[in-house]
Amino acid sequence: MDRLLIIVICVICSVPSFPKQSLYIGLVGDIMLGRRYPISKYKNGLSPSATVYLAEVAPFLKKNDLNIGNLESTLLDRGGKMLKSISANHYSFKTPTRYAKDLRNVGFNVLTIANNHTMDFGQRGRRSTANAL
Repeated sequence: MDRLLIIVICVICSVPSFPKQSLYIGLVGDIMLGRRYPISKYKNGLSPSATVYLAEVAPFLKKNDLNIGNLESTLLDRGGKMLKSISANHYSFKTPTRYAKDLRNVGFNVLTIANNHTMDFGQRGRRSTANAL
């Protein structure tokens, strides 16, 4: 079964000038929206929508005022040259650009891309990711 593990940490911050109000912030670690390799129940390897992967965590994210996560993949539909593996345990991740909309719809406001998979598909992958977001 395809699975996505997202750990949602909710932080409550009191705003000093407004003591009766709180700001809820969700901080999410690595987000890799993809399939279990080498098999998947989806014909083309991935679901048409990322909401299938995010369904279980969406209720937690929607309760927050701000959600920040680390996108551990490039958003690229086609092309881009996969970088050569530097070790036997190195994986390269490519996720459809259409998933950017799904990430926003479940509540993500900020996604960081400064990680070890930013350049999995070179400059083209990095640019595509930035444009999609």
